[in-house]
Amino acid sequence: SHFINNLIFTSIKKLNKFSIFHILGTANYKNDHQKAEGIKSKNYFACDFVTSSDIGAVLNKAAFVIARSGANTVWELAVLGKPAILFPLPHSASQEQLANAKVLEMAGSAAVLNQEDIESKTFQETVKSFSASLSVYKKQAEIFKKTLPLNAVHKIKLEILKTT
Repeated sequence: SHFINNLIFTSIKKLNKFSIFHILGTANYKNDHQKAEGIKSKNYFACDFVTSSDIGAVLNKAAFVIARSGANTVWELAVLGKPAILFPLPHSASQEQLANAKVLEMAGSAAVLNQEDIESKTFQETVKSFSASLSVYKKQAEIFKKTLPLNAVHKIKLEILKTT
């Protein structure tokens, strides 16, 4: 998301107490890749893409995640018990990203921010505040994780076998 990329770019100096692993996306919209390359900070690492075989390791290592709130992202965060600051895409179909984000917010494992109301200073304050309360968010994420239905493939297989 160019919007999130810009927040990171404009906030990096104020977030120097955090290690930031920044997945830019492959589009290089408005030269985001070049902007990331220009950041010379020991706490910042950027890449354009993480493979499906590596994303689990990246997410597991993260203390928390800052992301959009598509269905796959929200499900992965929930299953991993990972706290997050989420920016729903404002123009998603039927506000589905907002609905997805609200699931984690209601579980107490995420903060949901409206991109139309946020600027760098507010973002920086939110990151610091979220980090200060991280133990609470982690606890809530772990509680919510235990409520999730798992083994979907097995359950679907059993249903198919019942009908044949």
